[in-house]
Amino acid sequence: MKAGEREIDLALGLVLRRFETEDAPLVAKYVNDVEVAKNLSARIPHPYRYEDALFFIDHFATAPDTDVFAVVQDGEVIGSAGLDVLDDVHERTVEIGYWIGRPFFGRGIATRVVAAMTAHAFLAYPEMVRLQARVFSENFASIRVLEKNGFVLEATLRKAVTRFEVLRDEHYFVRFRDDAS
Repeated sequence: MKAGEREIDLALGLVLRRFETEDAPLVAKYVNDVEVAKNLSARIPHPYRYEDALFFIDHFATAPDTDVFAVVQDGEVIGSAGLDVLDDVHERTVEIGYWIGRPFFGRGIATRVVAAMTAHAFLAYPEMVRLQARVFSENFASIRVLEKNGFVLEATLRKAVTRFEVLRDEHYFVRFRDDAS
C-alpha cells in the first residue's frame, strides 16, 4: 500500500486495507476455526479468543510501518495477508503469509490476495531479491495458490513442523525479483 493509500481494490467487492479495532470479532471467529488454525504458525494461539484478535490488531496490524492487511469482502473482514521483512543474513528476503476464513475457501480469493501482495512486495521493497512462503505439506490449496502466482517449490524440510501434535513436512516456495513480470 502506497503512502496515503487507504486500501488496495482487488475488484468484485474485495479489498486489502488496514485493520481496525472493530475487526476483532471476525478475526477471532475465523482464526479460531481449526480448519484455518491448523495451517498457521504456533505463534498464533488456539483456541483464538477475541482478546487475542484485539492484541494482534492493537500491537501489530495497526502500526504505521506494518505490511499486514485485512482481507475484506463487501465490507466484512474475511482474512489477513502480510509481509515480514527478514533480517540478519536474510535481509533481502521477504516472507508472505495469509489466511482466509473457511466460509470463503475455494473461491479464488487467496489467489487474488497473493497476486496483490506479491506486486506490493516488489514495489515496496526495492532491495528485496526473494519473496518466500512456508507451507505445511497437507495445505494443498495454499500450495496451488502460490503456484498460480509464479512461486516455485524450492525446498522441503522433512518432519520439520509440529502443529496440533502432528509432525509434518514444510515446503518453501519462492519467487525471485528477476522472475517478476
